[in-house]
Formats: sequence, structure tokens, C-alpha cells
Amino acid sequence: MRYIFLTLVVMLVGAPQAQAEAYEIGIQDRLSLRAVIWNEDQRAYENWAILAGEYLVQPDGSISVPLAGSVQARGLTASELSEALASAIAKNGGMNDAPRIAVEVVGYQPFYVLGDVNRPGAYPGVPGLTPLKAVALAGGLRTVGGLQGGAEADSIRIVGNLRGFLTDILRARARRARLEAILAGADGVAFPKDLSHPDGAAALAGVLNEERAIFASDKAAFERELASLEELKALLKSRVAGLESKRAGLAEQLRFSRQIAENLAGLNERGYAPATRLADSQRSLFELESRDTDMQNGIFAARQSIAENEREIIELSARKHTKATLDLQEVQAKLEHLRLSRMVLEDVLRSQGVGVASLPRTEVITRFKVARVSVADQEVVQDIGPTERMVSGDVLTVTTELVSDETEEVMQ
Repeated sequence: MRYIFLTLVVMLVGAPQAQAEAYEIGIQDRLSLRAVIWNEDQRAYENWAILAGEYLVQPDGSISVPLAGSVQARGLTASELSEALASAIAKNGGMNDAPRIAVEVVGYQPFYVLGDVNRPGAYPGVPGLTPLKAVALAGGLRTVGGLQGGAEADSIRIVGNLRGFLTDILRARARRARLEAILAGADGVAFPKDLSHPDGAAALAGVLNEERAIFASDKAAFERELASLEELKALLKSRVAGLESKRAGLAEQLRFSRQIAENLAGLNERGYAPATRLADSQRSLFELESRDTDMQNGIFAARQSIAENEREIIELSARKHTKATLDLQEVQAKLEHLRLSRMVLEDVLRSQGVGVASLPRTEVITRFKVARVSVADQEVVQDIGPTERMVSGDVLTVTTELVSDETEEVMQ
């Protein structure tokens, strides 16, 4: 009983920790504690209400827990804190069996967004936060109209959006080429000659290599599944052939056994053969006929399995074809939408007197800096990528800058 309940306790403790495993607890986080302890008299685990409740991580990074005292929580994951609490309680209380403690982060320290965003300020912390998500919560990037003058800056911002559409169109066309190769049963992907990437040949090669890798992976998976079905089909056919060969040999025994039984029946009628010999002969004939029936049933079952296997092979190819067809329809629709959006942006640029074909490569560059307090209580300011992980309490500063490069054109 103890081991069964212990399994349930481990599941209880592990559930919240699995979600927060990568999250390091910070100052002002709110923690929920639940605990169970082994009752030797009852031979069962029971809830330990003395620990149950919510605890706020103090400015020094600690929490105060009954029996455990002040325990440092800052910088630990939920599972690490659970172990630290159990160890402290067992040590302070002189326990042989440490309690099982579930730690769950139920409230996160706020983070702060400053700079070129629409709604700078403090926001409730969330796990898995990145600068891009933080900017989205802060209402997006602020319009860059004040950087170089309204109309020109707006044109540059539109060009940045246009470059994004061009990249999406490239990816959609590359994906369409891959899907068409799947439907054609080709061994590789033939991409259109006129594909180009706004960021140059290296970026284009990266996109095409991604599609080639997906094509090769899907093709290998399909061929493995098909080979497995073909192998099963060959095995079933071999079984049918073996049973038919055995049945052919049995047919000669049946013919001979029937002849003996008929002869003994005639002799028995004339009194020349005892009834026991006739009975033995008929019993032997019955056993041979029963074996023949079993073989026929085995052959029938194997042939039925072969038919099902062949249907699965057909369905495997049909599923592959259907999925590729539906994906291709989705890509075609996306391409139409992207091309329409591209045309709208180009028309807006033309209405502002901007030559789309000759517009220099000018875009808005967004940079992120984060200030955070280290475990040693030192403030650290560093650059951070748009998809890098932030932690609660971070102060994110967002800046936008116009960058122009006259050496390349936006359109190719």
C-alpha cells in the first residue's frame, strides 16, 4: 500500500514541476506548497496541513517554511526547492522519512518593458517569456515616424513589411515545389529558377535546404512504412506457399487413406477384415481430413491478411497523396493572399512617390537589451535576441533604428 501511494505522491509532486522544470524561481514569485508524510501507525501517507499554503519569495530570495526555517528559493527550480525543503525538514525534525513536497509557482514577479513600444510599463511575469512576446504584450513597436520624418519613415516601415511578405512568398513557393515533387513521385525537389530572397543568396540557400531536408525526411519515413508492409506481404505469401505445399503432400496421403478405408469396408462386409481395423482406418482418414481443413483455413486467413495488407499499401499512398494535395491547396491560397498584400504595399509606396523597383534596402532594425539582478545581487545589462528566454523581474529596453544599405536592392 505504501509503495502504491508513494507512486501517486510522486505523480502529484512531479506534475507541476514538469511544467516549471526550466523556470528558476525569482524574488516576488508566489509559491504554493503541498505535502504528504508517511504515517507509520496508519501505514499510509496523509496530507500534512502544516506546510500547505502560499509563500512569497522575499527580497533576499528566501521563503520561511514551518520546520524548515528560512530556505533559499531564488535561482532554484521547483523540483530543486522541493528537495531542499524536504531535506531541511527531515534534518530539523529528526525524521527518518522526509515529507513529499509539491512546489508550484502560482504567481510570477512582474517584468518591465521600456523604450520604443506602444505601452511601456510593468506586466505580470509568465514562463517562457521572450522579447518578442514581451513586445506583443506591450502593444507592439511604436511607429518610427519620429526618427527621420513622417512620410519617409512610413515608407521605410512599409518597405520592411514588404520585405517580410517577399520572404513569406519565397517560403510558400519553395514549399509548393516540395509538395509538387511529392505528388509527382520525384526523387528530389526541383525549385523554380527565379526564386530569390531579400537577404541574398545565403538566406535563399537556407530556405531551400530546409525544404530539401523535409522532403528527404518525409520520403524516408514513407519508404520505411511501405517496406514494412511489403515485408509483411512477402511473409504472408510465403506462409500461403508453405501451406499449399504441405496440403499437396497431404492430398496424396488422403487419397491413399481413402482407398485403404474403402478396401477395408468391402472386406469387412464379406467378413475378411475385422471391424477394429476398419475403425482405425476411418479414424486415420478423419484426422487427415481435419488437418487438410485446418490448412485450408490457414490459407484462407493468410490470403485475407494479404488482401488487407494490399489495401493498407494503397491507403498509405493515398494518404500521402491526399495530404500533399490539401497542403498544396493551402499553400496556393496563402500565396494568393501574400501576393495581394504585396501589391497593396507596392501601391502605397507608389502613391508616396517611392520607386519600388529602385528603392534602396532600408529597414527598421529592432534591438533588445535586458537588465536583470544576478544571484549575487549585481545588476547585469546585456543584449538579448528576440527569441531568447527572459526571466521574471527582467527590465527589457526596446530600441528601433533605421538602417540603409545602398549596395543592394529590395526587389530581385
